Amino acid sequence: MWGLVLKDLFSMRKYLKSLAIVVGILLIMGLCMGEAAFVAGVGGMLSAIVTIVGFSYDESCHWDAYGMTLPVTRRQYIAAKYLMALLMFGVSTLTGMGMTALVELVSGSVLWADVWGSGLGAFLVGPLAFSVLSPCICLLGVERSRLVMMAVFLLPTGLIMLWGRQGGKIPPLSPVLRQALPWLAVLALVVLFAGSYLLSCRIYEKKDL
Repeated sequence: MWGLVLKDLFSMRKYLKSLAIVVGILLIMGLCMGEAAFVAGVGGMLSAIVTIVGFSYDESCHWDAYGMTLPVTRRQYIAAKYLMALLMFGVSTLTGMGMTALVELVSGSVLWADVWGSGLGAFLVGPLAFSVLSPCICLLGVERSRLVMMAVFLLPTGLIMLWGRQGGKIPPLSPVLRQALPWLAVLALVVLFAGSYLLSCRIYEKKDL
């Protein structure tokens, strides 16, 4: 199964190099704006896009049909995609934390609460987008899932902008709920990610390749 992950990494090496340039540009933007939280969130989205590109490459060259002639089950194929996604999410989380720390260091002082917050934001955004998109791609294919992709990426951005226009106020929370909220968000994301994996496996096992 790790061979499938390596296959995705090798097939996307040019794309990953381009992505590294984009991350560098985002870092420069963060340094200029003095704000890395937005940059970390975009990095989380990019990590989801990387894995979606893996699906697209397989579909365009019909590797998914070819791969089923190898000693690889359909469940292993989907598991490799989710392992690749976890790898990308880990990289984006560490990158987001590093970028936030660097931006704040240049600004004068490092607030570790912001660093951990940006890492958590990057970690939440990517898996959330991928958990919604993966079953859709397994069912409809990459091309026919483009509208869903646009909605997944644009809807949260629109909601955040609307929330900002309304003043960006958060309802007052009790201290206990405020401390538990990040852990509850991570727990909900783990359940969503696991459910998405099981649903994708079920769809892909019945799919006619």
